[in-house]
Parts: sequence; structure tokens; C-alpha cells
Amino acid sequence: MLRKKSKLVAKNSFHIKAKAFDIAPYDGSKSKLSKIKRIATNMKIGGVGYYRKNGFVHIDTGNVRYWG
Repeated sequence: MLRKKSKLVAKNSFHIKAKAFDIAPYDGSKSKLSKIKRIATNMKIGGVGYYRKNGFVHIDTGNVRYWG
């Protein structure tokens, strides 16, 4: 359903497989967002995508990798 609505959703998205989530500070704070990214990155347990401009961090259970 998500892929039909947006071309931004990857064909094999971890979200579709329930192996990923996106998290954003409730108040939109960029400093809290960067702290979330730092904590997720330090855990080294999956993928971490940092979308500062859009105000969220993507975290998944795939190989350890970072982007954004």
C-alpha cells in the first residue's frame, strides 16, 4: 500500500517486513533528533538513517550501516 502511494518507499523496504521504524522527537527538536541518531549508531545493531531535514531517524534490523 505504501509503495502504491509513494515512489519514496523502497521495493524491499524493511518497514514492509516489520523490521524497521522511524522515530521523531515529539517537539521536533533537532538536538534530540541528533541524540537519537547517536544512540542508535552507537548500538551497532542495524541500519541507521538520519533525516535531519525531515525530522526523523530510520532504524532497522539489517546489516550495520549508516546514511544521511
